[in-house]
Amino acid sequence: MEKKYYWLKLGDDFFKSKEIKKLRKVAGGDSYTVVYLKMLLLAIRQNNRLYFEGIEDTFVKELALELDETVENVEVTVSFLQRTGLLVVTDESQYEYMLTQCDEMVGSETDAARRKRRSRQKKMLEDMQKTLPDGKGSEGQLLLAEEKKAVPYTKDFEEFWKVYPRKKEKGSAYKKYMARLNDGYHSEELMKAATAYADEVIKRHTEEKFIKHPKTFLSDALPFLDYLTPSQAGGSNELIEDGTNPFKGR
Repeated sequence: MEKKYYWLKLGDDFFKSKEIKKLRKVAGGDSYTVVYLKMLLLAIRQNNRLYFEGIEDTFVKELALELDETVENVEVTVSFLQRTGLLVVTDESQYEYMLTQCDEMVGSETDAARRKRRSRQKKMLEDMQKTLPDGKGSEGQLLLAEEKKAVPYTKDFEEFWKVYPRKKEKGSAYKKYMARLNDGYHSEELMKAATAYADEVIKRHTEEKFIKHPKTFLSDALPFLDYLTPSQAGGSNELIEDGTNPFKGR
């Protein structure tokens, strides 16, 4: 017999229903809600029903055994579900119980249908990856999508970025750069501050981990203002021998 797979479909209003809201407000209600969900998962393989087989002396104890939950939690949950009409006894002998919400929440597919669906998904992914740069995979697809949505950086900011001694979080830095322009500062001032800071980093041989991120340098606290005057821009240490910026291009 072909294997069949089932799943539980929770509507976006599941936790908004009055019954679930009321259940969750009871002390320990989140635990009872989990018990209810486990009951639903058990029932979807059994035509939306739960059965008492007499392994334990009560339906509640047997259900607790099958769900790996405490008898107390299952007892409270079953009692609540019966009071609200979410669980009903379907025969006089009380050996069969039906979860009334289950029918509208169940989904299923055969083993063959599952294999075909997975095969289609795999082929779609492979076709997608063929269109991407080497090594990017599905993550690369997301990055490319983000790049397409990104706003191009201004020429002034690109010049600022070339000069700044630490290249981290370019997008965040750009937002701060534009914020400072909106505050009334000029691109020339921001460039001057970045250049002065880069000079200080070179003179002091500052380790990269101690160099401010550009978004921090341009943050609302305005630390870049410290580098707009010659007296504040540099340090007393000598330049490295070749005078080049070792941080450029990082």
